[in-house]
Amino acid sequence: MPAHRASGIAASLTRRWPRRGVPVRPAHRGERRRHTRCEVRRRQWLPLATQNEEQTRCLIQSFLEVVPHAALWTTEFHEMMLIGSMQPMPLDVPRIRARLAQPEVARALREVGIASPEAFIATWVADRSALAYYAEDARPVTDDDPRIKYAPWARRGDFPVTLVHMLALQSEPPLVYADVAFADALAAGRNTLHRFYLAGLDSYRGDRPSWAKTSMRS
Repeated sequence: MPAHRASGIAASLTRRWPRRGVPVRPAHRGERRRHTRCEVRRRQWLPLATQNEEQTRCLIQSFLEVVPHAALWTTEFHEMMLIGSMQPMPLDVPRIRARLAQPEVARALREVGIASPEAFIATWVADRSALAYYAEDARPVTDDDPRIKYAPWARRGDFPVTLVHMLALQSEPPLVYADVAFADALAAGRNTLHRFYLAGLDSYRGDRPSWAKTSMRS
């Protein structure tokens, strides 16, 4: 890797404000300047099943106020993850193939059911524009307004509604250097994953006929 490039993951999204109401974005301008030539990734875990939809939307809004480039990934049925960066995040297929070919990476991904680059990218859900639409009128969570820490218990039945709304955001991933065979395999993987989630939602609703029908198609 060239000397002027670096990569990393940073999890903290909030800062201590000098006064009440200071917005998030100006607090990170200095950080953005420092990372102009770096590949710094930020992440935010979204535990969909243990919070109500309004808390999920507020977390997304907070994330979007910190990073100019963001994407939503699914990690398992009950959870998703936001990945953000100060730089664009195209999905460079040859680079992803090379990274996933590393033994340690391949082994770690196989342990969670991801056996190929196509299966990995199949977990990509949506881009920043879709997230901004979803969280459009939500208030961000900040240090001086940490509403999520005092939010009510998750409502019964709220998780399936949230998951349906978030799956509806699905768009085409920003692939770079992908051939037709890769795109076809990716589409098949995304369809399989989507049907699995639909079957899970049928199960949550207690709709056995729909669950059986969706499971048979899977």
